[in-house]
Amino acid sequence: MNADIKMLMEFMEKRFDAIDEKLEKLDIIHNEVASIREDVTMLTKDSKKIKKDLQFMKLKTYETEQEIHFMRNEEE
Repeated sequence: MNADIKMLMEFMEKRFDAIDEKLEKLDIIHNEVASIREDVTMLTKDSKKIKKDLQFMKLKTYETEQEIHFMRNEEE
């Protein structure tokens, strides 16, 4: 009987160790996912800023083209 209990205890200890290892791996994955989320958030903010900058540059380019066109018409 004691041998059976000892075998069961050893089996349970191995199972708990395996569960602990999996929990540690899950914790690592969870931290990596959190880091990726932060990166995505920053990239999204950067992307929005770049988009705004591009729109501003397009507007300025259009205004400059209009000024050039106006100046050419005045010269004629």
